[in-house]
Amino acid sequence: MNRWTKEQSQAIQARNSNLLVAAAAGSGKTAVLVERIIQIIISDKVDIDRLLIVTFTNAAAGEMRDRISAAIAAQLNEQHNDDTSFLRRQMQLLNRASISTLHAFCTELVREHFHLLDIDPKFRIGDTAECELLRLEAVEEIMEEAYAEENEAFLGLAERFAVSKYDTPVENLILRTHDFIQSQPDSREWLIAQVEAFNLDGNKLEASNWFEYLNRDIRMQLAGARELFAQALLLINQDNGLDGYRAAIEADLLLTEDLENCRQKGFACLYDRLQTASHQRLGRAAKDCDPQLQNQVKALRDEGKKIIQSIQTSSLGRNLDDYASDLVELHPYMQALVDLVDRFGQRYQEKKADKGMLDFNDLEHFALHILSYPEVAEAYRSKYVYIFVDEYQDSNLVQEALLNYIKRDDNLFMVGDVKQSIYRFRLADPTLFIAKYENFGSEETDLNRRIDLGMNFRSRAEIIHGVNYIFGQIMSPELGEIEYDERACLNYGASMQESEDASIEVLLIEKDPDLLEFDEDADDINDIEVEASFAARRIKELLGQPIYDPRLAAVRPVDYRDIVILMRSTIDRSAVYLEILSRQGIPVYADVNRGYFEALEVEIFLNLLRLVDNKRQDIPLLSVMRSPLGRFNAEDLLAIRLNSQAPAFYEATAEYMATHDDELQSKLRQFMNQLDLWKDKSRYMPIEELIWEIMFKTGYYHYVGAMPGGLQRQANLRILFDRARQFQETSLKGLYNFIRFVDKLKSSSGDMDMARILGENDNVVRIMSIHKSKGLEFPIVILAGMGKQFNFSDTSAPVLFHKTLGIGPRYIDPTARISRDTLPRLAMKSRIKMENLSEEMRILYVACTRPVNKLIMLASLKDIPRQAVKWNQALEPFNLSKARNFMDWIGPVVMRHPDGEILRDLINLETDSYEINPDESCWRVEILSPALLNRQVEILKDHQINMLNRMQFFNRQETSAFKEVIDTRLAWHYPYQDAVKIPSKLSVSSVKKLQTGNLEADLYEPPAYINPPEFMNDTGDNMKKSGLTGAERGTAMHFVMQHLDLTKVSSRDEIEEQLQEMLQNELLDEEEINSIQIGKILRFFRSKLGQRLLNASQVFREVPFNLVYKAHELLPEIEDLKEELLIQGVIDLYFREGDDLVLVDYKTDYISAQNRAELIQEYSVQVQLYQTALEKILNQNVKESYLYLFHTEEIVKI
Repeated sequence: MNRWTKEQSQAIQARNSNLLVAAAAGSGKTAVLVERIIQIIISDKVDIDRLLIVTFTNAAAGEMRDRISAAIAAQLNEQHNDDTSFLRRQMQLLNRASISTLHAFCTELVREHFHLLDIDPKFRIGDTAECELLRLEAVEEIMEEAYAEENEAFLGLAERFAVSKYDTPVENLILRTHDFIQSQPDSREWLIAQVEAFNLDGNKLEASNWFEYLNRDIRMQLAGARELFAQALLLINQDNGLDGYRAAIEADLLLTEDLENCRQKGFACLYDRLQTASHQRLGRAAKDCDPQLQNQVKALRDEGKKIIQSIQTSSLGRNLDDYASDLVELHPYMQALVDLVDRFGQRYQEKKADKGMLDFNDLEHFALHILSYPEVAEAYRSKYVYIFVDEYQDSNLVQEALLNYIKRDDNLFMVGDVKQSIYRFRLADPTLFIAKYENFGSEETDLNRRIDLGMNFRSRAEIIHGVNYIFGQIMSPELGEIEYDERACLNYGASMQESEDASIEVLLIEKDPDLLEFDEDADDINDIEVEASFAARRIKELLGQPIYDPRLAAVRPVDYRDIVILMRSTIDRSAVYLEILSRQGIPVYADVNRGYFEALEVEIFLNLLRLVDNKRQDIPLLSVMRSPLGRFNAEDLLAIRLNSQAPAFYEATAEYMATHDDELQSKLRQFMNQLDLWKDKSRYMPIEELIWEIMFKTGYYHYVGAMPGGLQRQANLRILFDRARQFQETSLKGLYNFIRFVDKLKSSSGDMDMARILGENDNVVRIMSIHKSKGLEFPIVILAGMGKQFNFSDTSAPVLFHKTLGIGPRYIDPTARISRDTLPRLAMKSRIKMENLSEEMRILYVACTRPVNKLIMLASLKDIPRQAVKWNQALEPFNLSKARNFMDWIGPVVMRHPDGEILRDLINLETDSYEINPDESCWRVEILSPALLNRQVEILKDHQINMLNRMQFFNRQETSAFKEVIDTRLAWHYPYQDAVKIPSKLSVSSVKKLQTGNLEADLYEPPAYINPPEFMNDTGDNMKKSGLTGAERGTAMHFVMQHLDLTKVSSRDEIEEQLQEMLQNELLDEEEINSIQIGKILRFFRSKLGQRLLNASQVFREVPFNLVYKAHELLPEIEDLKEELLIQGVIDLYFREGDDLVLVDYKTDYISAQNRAELIQEYSVQVQLYQTALEKILNQNVKESYLYLFHTEEIVKI
């Protein structure tokens, strides 16, 4: 930005204070942060290595470093005085500046002070799956040891929280407890303190945090009940025929007031009053009363009564002495849990130490330990003049403690938006931000100062007004954890042309009631398909429509890449959307994080491994036999089954082989023999080698590559191979233990991430989770699945955890078979549910603030009129806390908008008598029925039938009159055959081939032939595993050169560390990594050209381009050909020196003395095209162009 708002300027220029910048969505917080850093460097003359800049992700750190580099470079171009040397020094210091995630900062801290921890200074950060495996090993070992010790408290814990004969729930409890306490600075001390809090009597229990919160919760419930009874009374006042209900409902109101008075006096008073609380029977209503009003009154009263009954039976179902007795009885078992968590932590630490490995939690806690040494903390306080924390709303207590050690009294700058805090599941603590937001002052003289950035420069005014309209009515300290007031609301700051239809759309799809007979909140696949079909229809309508592009400052047509479909969770739903949209001809890409174990290719291959380990497993056996690996069809399986009465299918298979001599028997025998062969190999062959051999010997890897989404499927199989390689490094060995490891991994963490492949940058509709979309913006957002039920499963665990309320176990008496909630658990269930709802509300806020031009909400709901009745309740925190999905918040606010008439009509609300909230936002609400899709299909079918009927009028006699015309047209030759031979676009590498004159042979490569895989050739020989081809090695080298951090290429160790990160992140596999010659890379960067590159003001790598040429310019033998050719290519690298550019093209080919001159001549053609493209596209001079030959380490100037 060239011009800053008043608030932005304050955030940039303020000094001598701790600053909290509450930056709303689209308010330019990153630009403000960078500008503040630049001004501190330039104006305050602070060296950049005296700044600590903490970001939330590595990508954000990289972007921050690039922005600062570009800003300093821009200043260098402008400065012609004494500041030049200072700025050049900053460019040199930038390489070692502390711009990173907090984990990366902790890593450097731990490496520098390893001697204070007694750890190996060459430690590495463990992969997630590898750490999970060590955790599983550690917890199983300590469980076995605990059983051997026969400790009474442990056995009591296991008896209460294990299930039948399985200890997995106890193991999971240990792991969950250990994970949770990592968010506490003093994790062990915190856990001990929470357990010791169980030693309370009834009187002390009333003063506990548990009762304090439960008391607040009861207050909100009573207020909700009172509101329901008051609404019922208002309805009675509208119809004299309902006067018979008045006395009972007035008594209900008096009861809620009485209970509230008792609540304020204390537990005993409220508990006693609840024991006698009752409701009068409703009187009689007149026969001529309004039946709809009558039903609404009854429904409101019933709901209010349920709230009172819930308080009676759940919240305060027992007296305090009974609650205290439960906790005292549980105390020794919780102490046993503390002991197990201690032992697990020590064992897990030992296993990591054996491997020279740390995990991310170690980094933070070790850094805390190091900073507890006063001289170390003081050294860092002296080093860092300013500390910057981006995305502060996602910090936790451990990270807060780290910052408190190294900050000064007035040098902390925190920026974020608590309304976008959506990582509580990662133990982020938004209350840290909220506490400062509420307590920091707004005056320039305040030591702790808050500045609000509320100007949104991203979205259209219609989006801004809509967001404010929604959250101004539903977000509060109780729900959302912040008041959506004038400070929190968005202000329109962009400049866009007016649009005819920029209204926010709410598309409600009526579910088929017959499909959800048992659970109205279930996500039926058919409903998702219908929702996806309507999304597809809306996408087709949007395509080609005019849309304003702020980057072009012009109107252009909508394209596929402009549209993103956001979902709360992509699990289950994204696959259906992918299928439906693809079927409708819409190119689509899903950025999916989970679902690895459900991937078909992974599931089948794991079943094969289970079968190799033990053939007597029917489900894996049938799965593999019906797959491409087995090639048995349904008739084969039926013949096997009908031939035998044996209960197990394996036995039926063995019986068929013993009693038949036919083709099927031969096929079965060959199949079983192959399993036996792999079984034998599994006894001596490393598991990763066995997996690799099976994948390629059977051809399964290539088979899945030929399926739709083949690249994704092959990448998923490679992940399985990598997991096997990690497993091989543990103390466990063998196929059985590997399968057990995979099953444990699946059950403990639920799933793994799918492999990442390219696709999201293509011209496609993208599907992603709302979490993935944070920080991004899109022209058009379809917010799907708005009717999907929230997930509250984390309140159902037998033991709950909360940062302030501690531990909340269920009371379980295995002898009496009694299970009930303890007081801590009651408080935590309510608190966690409210915090989860607050998080869901913030997730909705993130989703609604992503679009630039258009927001479309899509929801499938059952019985929409009944939903409208529910949405008609007052917008109070208690009513809003009963929301089961996003529409339970959107529905009520839209119903109160002037544009929400269609919803009010559903329950016959008169607009004149209804409280309407006028607003600048524009809404379009539409109720859709699946029958509409069916009608469209029928119309298409009718059209096709009519076309067929019309064709029946034509026969041979009638068409014979046109014989001459037909013959003439069939004999016609296209006059421009030369143009047909030329592709419409060429790669730069193809241009070389044009020089030979052999047009067709060069431009249209002959088809490749490969040997068929073994599953297609029963007699095929074993396939030999081959290394990388020259092209594959070149591709790997180009990928590495593209992604290396240029600030970390000064030594072999720095490059090696980056390669290992690429391996861990599965960007390259081990074979590709091993093909990289680090010495050659290092010598490139130490060369004169490499040094110029590292000192350049800007560097650009792997830059794609398109350039239009006249065909005759490249094909002089066809002089009269006027067609244009689109030349496509990717420039390896160019950098900026002063006002000019320098171009570099890498080559990794083998070069001999004999072919050197010839190859350089060929490559010169490419480089000259690259140079032409750069100069034309950027309108800048390329002063020098070079070839760098990695094989001979030569620099060739072109």
